[in-house]
Amino acid sequence: MSARESGLGLPERNAGAMADGAILAHMLQAIAATPIRTDPFDHAYVENVFPEAFYGELDAVFPAPGNDAAAVMTRTADRWAEREGYSERRLTIDTASLPAERLKALPPPIRQAHRVMTHPALAQHLIQHFSSALAPVLHALLARAGAADGTGGLDVRRSCEMIYDATGFELRPHTDGNKKLVTALIYIAGVDAPESLGTHLYGVRPGVEAPEAVLRGGAYLDWDDAVDHGAVPYRRNCMLMFPRTPRSLHGVPVVGGDYPRRLIQASFLHSGVVREVPESGPA
Repeated sequence: MSARESGLGLPERNAGAMADGAILAHMLQAIAATPIRTDPFDHAYVENVFPEAFYGELDAVFPAPGNDAAAVMTRTADRWAEREGYSERRLTIDTASLPAERLKALPPPIRQAHRVMTHPALAQHLIQHFSSALAPVLHALLARAGAADGTGGLDVRRSCEMIYDATGFELRPHTDGNKKLVTALIYIAGVDAPESLGTHLYGVRPGVEAPEAVLRGGAYLDWDDAVDHGAVPYRRNCMLMFPRTPRSLHGVPVVGGDYPRRLIQASFLHSGVVREVPESGPA
């Protein structure tokens, strides 16, 4: 199916490769078929999120120290200096912030993943998928802008990171900053990588009052104050997605062994209100 036939408005960029529109259509169908789980907070776990052929191409060139994409990898801790204690063991390529010439130098499957993961149709679909959990914040944002009557809509900023977590990486329980609407994590799991490398979901231990800074997404919850509800399985071509709420505590215990965590993180954040509402269907 061509991008034109898909109705998603995405051009075919890579000769001989699957069209962007076909990849996005596959993703939207997989997401729509996946139920929301509510324990310990709203989230969904989507299997086979990419078409298998595209996933194989992406897996073969995914950024890692020593390969062709290593030159543009940076330490996330250098960009998150204001959040004390962020691990230096995470390397990333923030494709949405790369200059055009550096993005163009990345392998075609990386560029294609960037285009698909930052497409407005995906952002809209994920926000609608979690509309119940997001309703309070969306209503407050629109009301603040005088758009609660439905004559305005959110301007959603989209980012995409290709992440490599080396042995020793850890991420303490936290919820994301309050500009975040939805997070999507796609696991690029290596052969025989342990499923325990998946993201852990947390709650607050009974009797503990979480600090306001934690609930706002500006600080970590102490390990001793968290209840670990377990990890979603770290499996190839699977995606964890969840809306940002004060309860969406997640993290990663210390990564051990010889297997790195490889994943794509797509973030969808509100950056203001516009006066025109996007169409309800994919653009």
